[in-house]
This record gives sequence, C-alpha cells and structure tokens, in this order.
Amino acid sequence: MPAFRKETDKTDARGIAQILRAGWYNPAHMKSSESHEVKALLADRKAILNRCIDLENEIRGLFKTFGIRLLREA
Repeated sequence: MPAFRKETDKTDARGIAQILRAGWYNPAHMKSSESHEVKALLADRKAILNRCIDLENEIRGLFKTFGIRLLREA
C-alpha cells in the first residue's frame, strides 16, 4: 500500500478495507485437513523408507568389514 505515507496498524487496516471494498483481491486457496493429513503420512512414509535404506547399508557395511557380502534384493 504505497499510497500511504506512514505504515501503522490504522493505515494498514484502512488500506485493506479499501482493497476489499474495491474487490481487488483473489481469495486464497485453503487445503483441506484431509490433504494435510495425506501429505504428513507420505512424508512419514518417505522418512521410514529412508531410515530402512540407511540401516540396510549400515548392516551391509558392517558385514563387509568381516568379509561377508550380502546380495541385494530386487
């Protein structure tokens, strides 16, 4: 709101009110709580899979120090 000289809460509120009255805004899209839940579950799944891969590689490395080679599963 560059038309106002001082930026205070009062002038900000006045500017926002003018924008709303004039219709110069687009409503923001809000994701559903279900969408947030799915995103969180997918992130958790990815973290668990990455941890499994890390553990598998750690075990493989430990066995390798003793000359034991593990086959990779497809």
